[in-house]
Amino acid sequence: MVSESSSVPSTPSSNPDFIDVETFFTREKAKPRALYVCLYCKASPWRDDYKGNARRHIRNHHPYLIGLSSRQNRSQQSLDTYITSSTTPSAAALRNAFNRQAYVDAIIGLVTRRRVAFSMVEWDELKDLALACNPAIEDSQITS
Repeated sequence: MVSESSSVPSTPSSNPDFIDVETFFTREKAKPRALYVCLYCKASPWRDDYKGNARRHIRNHHPYLIGLSSRQNRSQQSLDTYITSSTTPSAAALRNAFNRQAYVDAIIGLVTRRRVAFSMVEWDELKDLALACNPAIEDSQITS
């Protein structure tokens, strides 16, 4: 039994790697072949007589013209997401990074040197400040 295939033949416009050379180059008559001259190279225009070399030139020197840079940006974004997710510290690591003795010493120094009320340890603002520094220390805060 013959299976039917619903594949669509690839046309040049549907292939993401296809580059329409005529939109990026002008043809300059030369012997023995016509040259492709890059419209985007200003100082010394790039020229070659092979269409494949012209496509490679656009891909390598002007990727922003064909959207390759957007594909690279998506790859870069996925790498950034991976790195961020793999380097985010766990709650246990944050808890271990908290130095309770230094926290207590800082609170005592604030109360004694700056003459702040002893009731400041109950202030919501102080709790919010400590949690902003390390969100894993909620149960380690001084409350009374």
